[in-house]
Amino acid sequence: MINVLNIGFYFVAFSIWSCVAVNAYYYCDKQKKLCGTSKHFMCNQDDVPRAGEFLGLLPLTDKIKRMYVDRHNEYRNKLAGGEQTFKGGEKFPKATRMREIIWDGELAYIAGHHAKRCNMKHDACRSTERFPGSGQNLHIMGTSVKPKTVANVVVQAVDDWWSEYLLVDDGNKMVEEFPKGWV
Repeated sequence: MINVLNIGFYFVAFSIWSCVAVNAYYYCDKQKKLCGTSKHFMCNQDDVPRAGEFLGLLPLTDKIKRMYVDRHNEYRNKLAGGEQTFKGGEKFPKATRMREIIWDGELAYIAGHHAKRCNMKHDACRSTERFPGSGQNLHIMGTSVKPKTVANVVVQAVDDWWSEYLLVDDGNKMVEEFPKGWV
């Protein structure tokens, strides 16, 4: 006699294995197109060593996603409008083709897998067909006081990422290095 619970378990296990195999296959199959000579992170995640114990991911509710996107776009608007200064006090040039940031589930999925490695190092390639030149923001936060709210964590993470503009010596030269038609 076949136990219905066993069938359910096997089906779930097979479904999960199938999803993992399909996702790895997709990125490995498209690796040359997406990454050139680099390896795609999702093709072989073991290339990014574990550097700690993974405790879990925050649930990415629509509200949290909106917080990330809105905070990024506040800074994006300042930069695109030519209001952001760089290290020397001059302003970055106005952007002509800087799109607003949107949430992308596939990039979030890849980022979640990277976060599970607990490694604060950039990987070589995390491109997707939709976003072939995607960037990567890494952030770590600890506290010995009262735990922060999710909103505090989101704001601090985006603010910390944005503060990297202080590393730019010459915003005009930086913009000139982009391919023609990108800015």
